[in-house]
Amino acid sequence: MTKEKQMFCFQCEQTAMGTGCTGCAGVCGKSAVEAGLQDVLTGALVGLARTCQTAAPTAKTYRTILEGMFTTITNVNFNTTTTQAMIDKVHAEAAALSSTPAADYDMNQMWNADEDIRSLKSLILFGMRGMAAYAYHALMLGKSSEEVDAFFVKGLSAIGEDWGMDELLPIVMETGKVNLTCMALLDEANTSTYGTPVPTTVPLTVEKGPFIVVTGHDLKDLELLLKQTEGKGINIYTHGEMLPAHAYPELKKYKHLKGNFGTAWQNQQKEFDGVPGAFLFTTNCLMPPRKSYIDRVFTTEVVSFDGVTHIGEDKDFTPVIEKAWNSAAMQKTSISPASTAAAPLRLALVMARSSPLLTKSSTLSKPALSNTSSSSAVATALVRAVTTTRNSLNRPRLIRSSSPWLAVNTASTTSTSALSAACRASWIWASATTHTALSR
Repeated sequence: MTKEKQMFCFQCEQTAMGTGCTGCAGVCGKSAVEAGLQDVLTGALVGLARTCQTAAPTAKTYRTILEGMFTTITNVNFNTTTTQAMIDKVHAEAAALSSTPAADYDMNQMWNADEDIRSLKSLILFGMRGMAAYAYHALMLGKSSEEVDAFFVKGLSAIGEDWGMDELLPIVMETGKVNLTCMALLDEANTSTYGTPVPTTVPLTVEKGPFIVVTGHDLKDLELLLKQTEGKGINIYTHGEMLPAHAYPELKKYKHLKGNFGTAWQNQQKEFDGVPGAFLFTTNCLMPPRKSYIDRVFTTEVVSFDGVTHIGEDKDFTPVIEKAWNSAAMQKTSISPASTAAAPLRLALVMARSSPLLTKSSTLSKPALSNTSSSSAVATALVRAVTTTRNSLNRPRLIRSSSPWLAVNTASTTSTSALSAACRASWIWASATTHTALSR
């Protein structure tokens, strides 16, 4: 492999030149070594899936698959040590299922395949990676699906097969169908645990005093942190894709869940720089921390970065809490959005129930807005968003969220941004005086 092509990754839309990151590091900050290990991990998961075809997978097997797939999502893991440990865990699980486990798949076979075959397999792979995050969050809340679990085995096995377009295209279509099933599963997990989202206004100013910023979209981690900080004088703020948490009744009841800090995940290096708080990363939103704040960054679950304190399965957030207290002395006044890299925002989060998007014929139906008091405002916002987007250089994008999907308009400044949650979830309308940039 030449120096110019030490890695290959094109799974995110920020990928270099729109074609793929092929140098020493990706646009996300992932090193070529880590990228290579993630390919090895993916190949090991294909081998585990093939083993499951002749052996009886267990609940532990499916969880291992979810963890492994989640680890390979963009902006989750930058730590070669933990990635290697995950590879070893996958191999151990395959060995536990069978005395003759299937061999790992060499991902170079996929990357070097015919363009059409590579594209179809990539759609399956990247679709399952995103789905793994939803399934993992649902599992943490006690919800799982035999259909979803079985498809991970089927989809991963398909990647390792020497199949043509006729065999792969139906798997691609099934990936989309099962993805919707998985989103419905996550919505059920979230709403049954935290209640149906309600209209909520979210402040964007950080009050004076110790605080912790929670980013990602793992609602369970946020809840555990809220419980451990209750009554301790520490305020909690969401960031990025954790924003919808404010609308869930069982989360918004915590008075110290104060508001939302900053804008999109890709602005974090500017926005976190010099801010006197602690930062907890729960899912796929981590960028390499700057030296100025890396000592105040914490990760949990599958998120990992070399040199950053990791909160393990015991979920003891004491180190995060102590860091917030120690950092509070740096803060002299409250922090407004204007004091960060983001321009001032006024953000209103409005929710209205929508109908299921997956019909009996497995086709998408038009969402039917209810709650007439807010539906007209939502519709107006969506129309403005589409109109503005057509006249801007940006395009509507889909982002992963605990809602669980948001269709986001990333329009120019001074525009109204509209966010719509899908799949038996809610429509969310965010009205802002400037660019919210809550997209990937």
